[in-house]
Amino acid sequence: HMDNIKRLYDECKLKVAGPFDKNDLQWRGIFILDCATKEEAEKLVQSDPAIAAGIFSVDIVPWYTSPIGSFKKGKPEKAKP
Repeated sequence: HMDNIKRLYDECKLKVAGPFDKNDLQWRGIFILDCATKEEAEKLVQSDPAIAAGIFSVDIVPWYTSPIGSFKKGKPEKAKP
């Protein structure tokens, strides 16, 4: 699972990933992916072994933001001192 997260980040597809604290929705975590289509997002999340094994379930919801900071295409730029 963690290796897959790193791979998706290195491929510039994963922008945010992390667990949630306990919540009423029983959500375990979130991925924000940079994808052109829902089908691409489905393919990427199925590459995660925990999702493929049925340990985690998935809800895919479109989300939009301005292409700034970590949400620009490609890897985030390192902050300059």
